[in-house]
Amino acid sequence: MNYITRSTQSVLGYTTYEVIEQVSNSTFNKFVVIYDVISCEIKCQCLLFDSRGILCRHSLSVLSFERVDKVALKYILEHGSKNNLSSLLEFCIGLLIMSWLRCKNIKRKEK
Repeated sequence: MNYITRSTQSVLGYTTYEVIEQVSNSTFNKFVVIYDVISCEIKCQCLLFDSRGILCRHSLSVLSFERVDKVALKYILEHGSKNNLSSLLEFCIGLLIMSWLRCKNIKRKEK
């Protein structure tokens, strides 16, 4: 998936980004991500971290853009936590299913 990450506003240590992801040739999704340089906290419009405890690809794109090499401990999954591990497992299974469906659609188009 292709991403465009750009800073749109910066005030008092808070920077607002637009992360645009290309879903298909003509379909784009836009997400707003706010990054606090001082506290190193990040918040994305998709709310994946708030709902599942997993940093989303939009937040990771901003962290990469900012060249952040360390993240706050709250963004790191605790080992042995059933809630975090089950959320991560659900997320990974979802990605596998989406990849499988994409491959299946590509094979159909080739026929």
